[in-house]
Amino acid sequence: MPSLLTEPSSYANDAHHHWLSILLKVSAPVDANMLEGASLCTCFAVVDKESKLTDPWRRVIIRKVCKNLWEVLDEFGKSVLDNVTQHGEKGIVDRWGAWYRHPNLREYKHAILTDKCCKSATEDRELHLREYPKRKHLHNSAYDSMTQQGQAMKKKAQNKTKIASFDLGSIVQVPLHDVDTTKADGKNLTLVVVEVVTKDDTSCPMYHLACRAGVLDTLYHSSHMTTIESTSDILGLENVIEEWTGLPRIRERKAAALLSMVGDQGKHIGCRCKRGTCLTKR
Repeated sequence: MPSLLTEPSSYANDAHHHWLSILLKVSAPVDANMLEGASLCTCFAVVDKESKLTDPWRRVIIRKVCKNLWEVLDEFGKSVLDNVTQHGEKGIVDRWGAWYRHPNLREYKHAILTDKCCKSATEDRELHLREYPKRKHLHNSAYDSMTQQGQAMKKKAQNKTKIASFDLGSIVQVPLHDVDTTKADGKNLTLVVVEVVTKDDTSCPMYHLACRAGVLDTLYHSSHMTTIESTSDILGLENVIEEWTGLPRIRERKAAALLSMVGDQGKHIGCRCKRGTCLTKR
């Protein structure tokens, strides 16, 4: 392609249009033999058929990612359009000439014309905005006002919200979803704090909670916990604090089922009648 040009092109080092930049750096047309001998991460500017042979030729960049695999990227090199093998029924080498080929001079000129039109439209939009300094000033003022208002609201909310903290051994309750509990049981799980976890990237501690059935497999924030006036001795949780590391990890639904008076959600109490008609009316 460079040999067909009468003068150097400014697109040879264009950081925006990678297809033109790659195309102008090759010294000979790309062919199947060149693809066979290409090393990893080598890129070629070619044209292809998108889905069927009657489709128009599309400008794409192909990049070798491993020994027998190529990526097909858009002409700007920003998104991956497809992955194709090097050989095989749909291989890029075996389909070379019919589905993939080196671009001709007409396609090169069409790419330059399209890119210039896009750049011209972008420059017109920027010029249109620059022609109205008053509108730009109003936009900047509105943005600053919204930013200041958002910061003030955030600061006010932080001042009003006091993050509660819990010590080891504190008795707390966690609300349950309706699907995790029965109508005969309460809507909260009564648990004990067995570990306080403080991460480096946040000042809000997280808590591991446990019951007699096991340790819940989720870390809880204090906003999801409610303290109650009780002790672990009264609720029979004194051994949980000392032996929680050996307890099984369970979910809220499992904990609610093990602590329930009637079992888990949807439990069916059947009978042992052997006849066709139930005598216990269960």
